Amino acid sequence: MNLGTNRVGILKHGKLCRVAYLLRADDSMSPGRITDQSHTGPAPPDPFSTIRLLGCIAVTAAIYFVTGKLALFLAIPPGYATAVWPAAGLALGCLLLFGNNAWPGIIIGSFLVNF
Repeated sequence: MNLGTNRVGILKHGKLCRVAYLLRADDSMSPGRITDQSHTGPAPPDPFSTIRLLGCIAVTAAIYFVTGKLALFLAIPPGYATAVWPAAGLALGCLLLFGNNAWPGIIIGSFLVNF
């Protein structure tokens, strides 16, 4: 059994750490074994990420639809133009909160408000 030390580039509290490890002939942590077990392809899809994406789209569409319909009550009597459109501000907030995943919800909400 040989006790060796190796300097690695792991930062711990802003300092390089010196790691001690044991070298054995039957070491299961040999470099070849590690590369054989490593995964090189894309990560498998997370089922919760799909649910979060659909939830993000649904929440954004619902927020845009409700605020858009409430804003249409503020419209001048012909009913097709309004001076205030709070749905645009809330859509911007959803974009900042959810990222680009909110775009389909904004489009769906806008479609539902106008038809």
